[in-house]
Amino acid sequence: MIRASRSAHALLAAVVLAPALACTAQTGEGVASDESAFCISCIAQTPADCLVGGANSVGIWDLKAPTLEAIGASYYGSVTLTRGSAAINPVVTVDGVPVGVWDNISGGLEVQPSIGFSTPMGTSPQTHTVSITGRCGTKTQTVTTQPATPTAPLIKLTATPGATHPGQAVHLHGEADRPSDTTCQRAVYTLREQVIGGPTTTTPLGTNSVGLVSFDFDRAPALTTDYTLTAACENNASAVGSATAHVDVAPSGPQTSTAPMTLYPYPPGIGGGPVGWAGAFPSIGTIQGNAISLTNPSGFNAPTVFLLKPGHFVSECAALPNNISSFVLLAPGQSITDFSALGVAAHPTLPIQLVACSTQAPTVPVTLSVTYTHP
Repeated sequence: MIRASRSAHALLAAVVLAPALACTAQTGEGVASDESAFCISCIAQTPADCLVGGANSVGIWDLKAPTLEAIGASYYGSVTLTRGSAAINPVVTVDGVPVGVWDNISGGLEVQPSIGFSTPMGTSPQTHTVSITGRCGTKTQTVTTQPATPTAPLIKLTATPGATHPGQAVHLHGEADRPSDTTCQRAVYTLREQVIGGPTTTTPLGTNSVGLVSFDFDRAPALTTDYTLTAACENNASAVGSATAHVDVAPSGPQTSTAPMTLYPYPPGIGGGPVGWAGAFPSIGTIQGNAISLTNPSGFNAPTVFLLKPGHFVSECAALPNNISSFVLLAPGQSITDFSALGVAAHPTLPIQLVACSTQAPTVPVTLSVTYTHP
């Protein structure tokens, strides 16, 4: 659709000038020897007469090259008259469709009035014919419009966090900005999830014509994944904008925890003897893991603990400290990180069992602290 506009624009298009049409000079009342004076006098008295030949000739219109400017899905153009005739209102047409009329152009003067028009953009070069018709004939020029190249939308995509463990939440935030001066009026959005070394999933996000669009997603990837947000112009699939966010997913390593281990006193056997303490960790149920340290917490009146080595018995507690080599000493605040002296691996698989002597009152349990790894 071609529409009238009074605005002039600045992008010069290719123009082919048609040959000027000559007007037939006529003589009549008011003819003078000076051509300029004659032109003005002649038109003033007989406006239907046309004269040509001088610097200020009237009746034939010289067109300034039509200009074109691409805005949105249309080309906006203007044509400019550089010389015109008095009291004659030439009609401007584009491809045979009138777009406006100039009013009362001053004859013999270097005036430059303009009149505008618009035409839709095409997908291939198009030639438009611009004509000005008045009482003395028609002046025609052609202008060629080139197909517009859509500007791809600008895309941003971020992933928070960018590194995680399997099944943990990742938030994706995307933005798509479609420039206002592009012919990409609407864009089709998709989110592609590419598991590294695995399958690809594409999720349609719909079509939107708004300039700035935002997206938010929550995902919980099991493996390292690339997320790609894409916007493709609906009217030109080659104009595509995209952004990719990479999320590293590392297998979860062993976790470390600390828990109390209680050693309970038990009375001596028949015939008497010292009291011993014994316990297991875990005392109930099972834990898949390994003990990595054992600590005797410090504190007011904290007891000293003597852990029996393999081949020794609680009855030997009575000889302490003379036989200290038969025990592993844990004074208040002390720890061991290697259990091998107790006849097990340095970091034994749970459960572990301990037998000890202690300076604790014979009816009070002893509480130690076990640090262990587990999945």
